[in-house]
Amino acid sequence: MTSDNNTKEKQPMTIHHRLKPRSLLARITLYFALFLVLFIFAIWLAIPPVANWYLTDFYKQQNRLFSADDISVNFFPPSVHLEKVRVSHEESTELELNRLDIQVSVAPLFKKTAYISDARIDGLFVYASQSQNAWNIAGLNIPLNSSNESNNTQDSGSEISKEEHTQPQKPSEQQAQENPSDGSMAWRLVVPKFEFNNSQFKIHNLLNDNITDSIAIKYLQVEDLQNQGLDVSGNVALDLNFNESNLALKSNIQYLQFLADIKLNSLDINAEIKDFLHFLPKEYRPLSGNINTSLQGNIKQVGATEFEVSLPSVDMNLNKLSADVPNAVAQLDTVNVRLTNSNISNTSNGELSATGILSTSLEKLDATFEDNKVQTQSFNLEVNQFALNKEGNAISLTVPSIELKNNNLQYENAKTKVSNNSVHLQLGNLVATIAEDKTLKLSTSLSSELNQSSLALDQLHLNNDRMAFDIEQLEVVQSDDKLNAKTAQTKVSNTHFILTESENVLASVGQVDLDLPTLRYSGTAYAATLAHLRLADIELSNLKDAPPLTVLDSLTIQDVNAVETHAEIKSIDLKGLRAHLLLDENRQLINLATLPAANDASDQNSTAHESTTNSSSANNRTNANNSEKLDNSTEPNKNTDLNNDETNSNKFALRLHEFSLSDNSYIQILDKSVEPDLDSTIDIDQLTATHIDSKDPNSVTHVLLKARNGKYSTIDLNADIQPFANKLTMQSKLAIRETELPPYSPYIAQALGYRIDSGQMDMDLDLNADKGQLEGNTHLVFREFDLGGRQESSKVVQTGAMPLNIAVGVLKDGQGNIELDIPLEGDVDNPEFKWTGFLMLPIKQALYKASASYLMQTFVPYANVISIAQIAGEQILKIRVEPLEFSFQQGQILPEQHSYLDQLNALMTDKPDSQVKACGIAVLGDLGESDELTIAEPEQQNTYLNGLANERANALKDYLVGKGIASNRIFVCAPQIDRDDDAKPRVALKF
Repeated sequence: MTSDNNTKEKQPMTIHHRLKPRSLLARITLYFALFLVLFIFAIWLAIPPVANWYLTDFYKQQNRLFSADDISVNFFPPSVHLEKVRVSHEESTELELNRLDIQVSVAPLFKKTAYISDARIDGLFVYASQSQNAWNIAGLNIPLNSSNESNNTQDSGSEISKEEHTQPQKPSEQQAQENPSDGSMAWRLVVPKFEFNNSQFKIHNLLNDNITDSIAIKYLQVEDLQNQGLDVSGNVALDLNFNESNLALKSNIQYLQFLADIKLNSLDINAEIKDFLHFLPKEYRPLSGNINTSLQGNIKQVGATEFEVSLPSVDMNLNKLSADVPNAVAQLDTVNVRLTNSNISNTSNGELSATGILSTSLEKLDATFEDNKVQTQSFNLEVNQFALNKEGNAISLTVPSIELKNNNLQYENAKTKVSNNSVHLQLGNLVATIAEDKTLKLSTSLSSELNQSSLALDQLHLNNDRMAFDIEQLEVVQSDDKLNAKTAQTKVSNTHFILTESENVLASVGQVDLDLPTLRYSGTAYAATLAHLRLADIELSNLKDAPPLTVLDSLTIQDVNAVETHAEIKSIDLKGLRAHLLLDENRQLINLATLPAANDASDQNSTAHESTTNSSSANNRTNANNSEKLDNSTEPNKNTDLNNDETNSNKFALRLHEFSLSDNSYIQILDKSVEPDLDSTIDIDQLTATHIDSKDPNSVTHVLLKARNGKYSTIDLNADIQPFANKLTMQSKLAIRETELPPYSPYIAQALGYRIDSGQMDMDLDLNADKGQLEGNTHLVFREFDLGGRQESSKVVQTGAMPLNIAVGVLKDGQGNIELDIPLEGDVDNPEFKWTGFLMLPIKQALYKASASYLMQTFVPYANVISIAQIAGEQILKIRVEPLEFSFQQGQILPEQHSYLDQLNALMTDKPDSQVKACGIAVLGDLGESDELTIAEPEQQNTYLNGLANERANALKDYLVGKGIASNRIFVCAPQIDRDDDAKPRVALKF
């Protein structure tokens, strides 16, 4: 029993000894765990004061004050909490944090996931300043001396990274780089929500005019943020201010497996330009304005080089821009750019496409660039649903419609000024392509309207009230330096076009209407069809103090077909032509406006003055020189044997079927280079020319003219002429009726040798030309035709010579008419041929021969009164009417004068149609030796002499009337005084 008991007693002891090591281990573990807990607890308790003490001491060394209401670090779960943290320097805050909370979940860490369940920063303020050698950020000085090497390293690293990024790798290769070969998975970051609110960063730059920038973050919220390697996804909301500029963003970002999907729910930027000026050079800082941008869209990357951008709405506004930078000063009210429903995509094979609707507007621009100034009230551009595609090197653009509007545009520089009240331009169905071979093709329809346009070049001004043009189906192809173009229809309408110089109108057109059905151009070849062109209310050269040179009611051109070698026109019709040809003393057009000379104005003026002086001295307003200027000499054709086809092969040919001029047209000629001034008007009732063909030298043009000169004179021309033959060939009939001749006397004075005092002319001219040889006949009828004498002396009275102009009177029939038939012939190729001499010399010879023969036989019985002598063959017939001489102071007829007066009475009796003009003449010898007269005033002397001269003329008339001559056949001239020393008292007679 004892042994059993002993055995029983020993067993518990064995068990006790077996359990003792385990109990010790448990105790050790328990103690270690307790120690660890106590240690961590101690650390947890120590961290806030230690951190506070350390940071206080650290910032104290930086001469800064640090304070914090709460610094907390938790381990279960891991989290950090900061509250009311502040760093200050001399009562200025450099760092302030209202609150910071960061909490990490522990369990996901075992799955290599950092799950930040709480992340919040509120009320962060950081002040940073830059000096020449260091940055001070939140009270911490960061030297810049050692930054160069790091910058170089960073630059080289960035260049390497850029090269790596510029060579995109396949996703599998990049994943292989990111995921090691051991198959370990990259860490994953998950943040359900991150908030960064009410924070501000101030950056003071001592190197840049002590500028301080402020970056204020109202809120930055990131939700559902997930990141693993390069994969990122999440929602971002940001509201940030930079100085006074604001950026607001709401977006969803997904970048998974190298495929990006970024949704921009909204992006709003409101920027003040002045907030960014200090980043620019000083000379570009005088800028101000506001930029406002609003954006919505989606950006997708569907491959390494494939992407899609969808932008439902993009609005960009620039407001109140003011700039005063080198070479430019500008003021701008607003610029608005709106892009809607736009899409941009790029495929893996490089195909690029872009579509959308673009709207642009501009208000109140005033800009000056050097000496160029631009102003406009408004500008609007609408591009509807454009589509741009690029495949390889081929590019295509299609736009259903483009509309441009502009109001009050002005451009000005030192020499040019352009203004336009409004422009409205529309392009429809625009298609433009650039092929692989660089061939450009363009097709569109165009409609435009311009109102109140003007262009000024120095003193030259061009104004246009309204211009509108429409082009349908315009097609342009440019290839190999050749341009091909064609249109289906072109219409132009223009209202009141006017070109002026100072106060003079050079040209003006009231209305232009053009209808161009087709136009084709290919290199140097072109083809055009003009259905209708009408210009109305045309004025040319309308000077301030003179009537316009030309006025035309309308010019109409119908049915034109033109190619590069020739053109064919159905008709040209002019209505209401009013031409005023005003010639000055030098036979220069008074009312011809000229363009102002750009250079050498003084030289031109001096040359013009010299020319005028020489012209004045050469043209003493004499009949001979004036007539000479009308001569038109024709040089002989030296190439008479040239083939017509060779001559015209390189010339542009024109064929006109009909030309007409009608509707109250006239030409006024005022010539001040002759005495008296010519003022004549030719009214054109009808002028037509048919079948004009410059290509065919043998073509015959028919010309028909019906005109009037004054109320009663008529002109009728009917001619067939070959205008493009090498030598003049024509058949013509000209009939002129009741033309008053005196106005044209100065022009024919040289040919006839005498002035025309009076007379009417009827002429029937049949003139033919065969290869330059003229042949024809002129039938002339002169009514009341009187030729006057020449002024060959400065004496008041020329007596004693009776020229041919008096003798011509004897040719008149009982009705006072002269009728002549004159043959005409000549060679226009003769260098001495002159049209004036060709027409007038035969008339002169016919008149001379007939009158000379008659006078020689008629006036011999009256030798005491009339003497006749022929001088220089047929050139001068000297007919002298002897005066009735008186003695000094004699006023009445004496018996010794009866013989002369009886022959004069017989002459007038034999010639009952003759009339005589008696001009009494007194001389200085009539004053005698009377003291009363010799000492009298000149006015009294003239009164006496004029009375005596008048008494002598009346005495002659009384004598003839007493002999039975009718008093109405004798005319008494105004008394005259001859002051020559050898002058004799007399009565001069003129028949």
